[in-house]
This record gives sequence, structure tokens and C-alpha cells, in this order.
Amino acid sequence: MNKSIISTFGILGLTLLVACSPKEETDSNSALQTLEHTRDSLRIEAQKLSTQIHDVENNITAKREALGISKTFAVKTVKLERDTFQHFIKVQGNVSADKSITLNAESSGAIRSIFITEGATVSAGQALISLDTDIQNNRLTELETSYNLASVVFQKQEKLWKQNIGSEIEYLRAKNEKEALETRIQTLKTEKSKSTIRAPFSGTVDLIMPKVGESVAPGTPMVRLVNNKNVKIESEISERYVGRIKKGSKLLITTPRSTKPIELTIDYSGNFINPANRTFKVWSKLDNKNGDLLPNMVTDMAIRDYINTDAVIVPNKAILEDLSGGYYVYVVKINGDLKKVEKKNVELGKNYEGTTEITKGLNGDEVLIIEGAKSVNPGDVVSLMK
Repeated sequence: MNKSIISTFGILGLTLLVACSPKEETDSNSALQTLEHTRDSLRIEAQKLSTQIHDVENNITAKREALGISKTFAVKTVKLERDTFQHFIKVQGNVSADKSITLNAESSGAIRSIFITEGATVSAGQALISLDTDIQNNRLTELETSYNLASVVFQKQEKLWKQNIGSEIEYLRAKNEKEALETRIQTLKTEKSKSTIRAPFSGTVDLIMPKVGESVAPGTPMVRLVNNKNVKIESEISERYVGRIKKGSKLLITTPRSTKPIELTIDYSGNFINPANRTFKVWSKLDNKNGDLLPNMVTDMAIRDYINTDAVIVPNKAILEDLSGGYYVYVVKINGDLKKVEKKNVELGKNYEGTTEITKGLNGDEVLIIEGAKSVNPGDVVSLMK
């Protein structure tokens, strides 16, 4: 028997070696067909060997019983019960804050005053930095003087026009001059107001870029303001999970500062596949009142993509594979004081963190061997370790 098995594997190994040896002039399709044929042949032979081994095991058990030879194997077991099985995908996420911005200068000038310090808490509308406004003030004074004169001229021309004295063009010219100065004054006041950088929302001053006396131009970064009370945990997920991950999916996140996973749900699942990396975006909002999460912090995300509330779940270490690629487990059948090993062929579902869902082959009430399974055969008598 052993020589036959060795001979068979030797011939098959030589066949596989020849099939897999590269030949420069061999057509790729022909090489693929040869490999597939070899694979199929190996599977057939493996099935035959598996059947022969099973028959030999049964003969060994029968002869032991006939000769009165009994050997007891010590195994460790667990009583199966149906339970909820969950599968999660693990990805990295990133923390972002809706209120985390850099305030830029909207006008040019020299920094006159900085009213805050880094780390300071500010309120919405509070003045943070002011620029020198001497030029705007001088221009505003000049415009207001011209406006006062234009207003007097307009009033006089309007009075004469109502009395049908003077020409219409003089009246319209006076009116236009007055209104143009009004617009220029309003524009200058708006420009002057932009010389003061104010907080658009309440938050914390994270960084101050310029120093007093420096000259800045429009668009120059001035202050980074953050509010971390509400943040989002974002990630990009492979498109193969479309339909399996959606709004409401369970989410567990772990951060460098968290002692245990934080349980959330997906608040948004994207409706667009990024063609550059074939992913879609998901995110979840989180109340960060303690300030433990900071913008751009990396998190570990576990997103549930499958759940079975009535599943047969077994440890991965209890699952064995035969030569044909099938899977089986050993269970213990108890008959009085006698405990014998029984083989159960199974079909596997999903696996997660050391456990696997069994979709076929077990009822969920068996006594499963979880330690010592590789040392026993069907029909062996076993004792249960405590």
C-alpha cells in the first residue's frame, strides 16, 4: 500500500515538474491546458487516496475491536450552541473636523495687533488679528470730505431742477457724483473691515503664523482655528464591498487614545466610485466632547459586512482538511460510558478572528473535539480532558 502511494505521488510529481518547466517555444494556451489537466488528475488521485486512507482507518478500527485491543485518546471538547456570527472588514480611517480651518488675510497691510495666543479659546466674531488701516482711514477721510461737498451741490441742483431752473444734465451730473462717492465710501469701509481677522466660529487657536509688524498680502495664512467637539471618522472602501457596507452598518473604531473599541454606525456610504483607486467613501460622526480625537489622527476601523443570528460557530483549530480539499471536524458520540470519535464533513462560511461559520454538516448541538483531533481516527474511543 505505502509503495503504491509513493509511486503514484512520484509519477504525479514528475508530471507536474514537466508540465511546469518553461519552454520558450511552447504556446501559452497549451501550457495552461497542460497545467489544468495535471491539476485535475492530481485531484482525482487525491480523492482516491483519501478514500483508501479512510478504508484503511476503518479496517484498523475493526481489527482492534476484533482483537480486543482498545486505546483511549484524551481530547478536549466543547459543546456547540447556535449563536450570532459577525464578520467585519478592517481598514484604516482618518479623523476630520468640520470646523478646522486656516484663516487667511483678505487685504494687504502690516500686522498691527495680535489679540490672541496659541491655545486660546475664542468665540464666534471675536477679533483675532488687526492690520494697519492708516491708508484706508486717510482715503476714507478724503472721500467723506468730497461726499459732503457733492451732497451740498446735489441738494442745490435738485432744488433748482424742481423750480425748472438749470439744465437736466447738471442735475444728473450732481446726482451721479454723489452716488458714486457713496459707493466708494461703502467699498472702502468693507475693505477696512477686512483688516480685522475675526473667528467665524467658537474654537481653539491652534497656530498663529505671522508676527506683529510683518506685511501680508491677500491670501496669506494667518491663524489655524479648530473646534474638535464634533468630528468625522472617514475611510475609503474597496468597491467589492458595495451593497455589503451601507448606511447603518455597525462600526467599531480604535484609536491610540482609546482603551476599548468605540461602537458607532455608518452615517454615510458614498454613491460614487473613485476611478483612481476603485473605492467609495464612508464616514461616521462622533461626539468628541472629551477632545480625545484630533484632526488627521489615524484610527483602526472594523465595519460589519455580514451577520447571521443563528449560526453554528466552531474554532478554526478544530477544522481539518482532507487530501481532496474538503473540510471535516471530529465530534464525540456518547453512548453510556463509551465515547467514540465520529467524522463530520462540513462546508465553511465566513471566518473572523479565529472562528468559522459552518453552513452545512453540523446541527449546532454536537460535542466538538477542539484539541487532539489530529491524533484520532473515526471510531476511536476517547476520554474527555477537563
